[in-house]
Amino acid sequence: MTAVLCSLVNITEKKQTEYELIEANKLLKKLSEHDGLTGVANRRYFDEQLKNYWAEFSNRYIPVSLIMLDLDYFKLYNDEYGHQAGDDCLKTITKIIGKELVGLDAVFARYGGEEFSVILPGYSHDMASDLTKKIHGKMQQLKIVHAKSPVCSHVTLSFGFSTLNPDSSNSPSDLIKQADLAMYSAKQNGRNTIAYHDIITVEGKFSTLN
Repeated sequence: MTAVLCSLVNITEKKQTEYELIEANKLLKKLSEHDGLTGVANRRYFDEQLKNYWAEFSNRYIPVSLIMLDLDYFKLYNDEYGHQAGDDCLKTITKIIGKELVGLDAVFARYGGEEFSVILPGYSHDMASDLTKKIHGKMQQLKIVHAKSPVCSHVTLSFGFSTLNPDSSNSPSDLIKQADLAMYSAKQNGRNTIAYHDIITVEGKFSTLN
């Protein structure tokens, strides 16, 4: 009986060790895919997921949309209120945006610094436009004080989005480029606004959504 009992204990300990190892690997994977400050996906995970969607939807006439958003004059915000306040600002904003994306098939990621992105697989131009407007409206309601902003008395964001049908003639980098150019256009048009650039729908012309 003693020998049998020892065997059972050893098996139990082995299973527990295996379980702990699996959980540790899951945690490491999660940490490698998420931004340490805001908790949203990081650039590495963003690149990986966009590449996967491109391969999945290629030549199937299923669109992929991408929203790029950037905080306006965030350096001035940090200079005025300090980097801790800046970190808190980023966490507050990402939390609100994250709530708007709950239940949606979307990938919300920190693209770099104060710039973020939202991958929207299967989203048409109009669907991406509606969601971008909704997020922009939520940001307007936050009213985080930004005394040094030349645009507004509170923190604002500029948005750019684009939509493409993945096929053999384009790539994820094309979608990123168009969305990024649209966001730059929003910056040039006074910030705190939305612009889009779809190769398919506007043939290289920028349009601003107020």
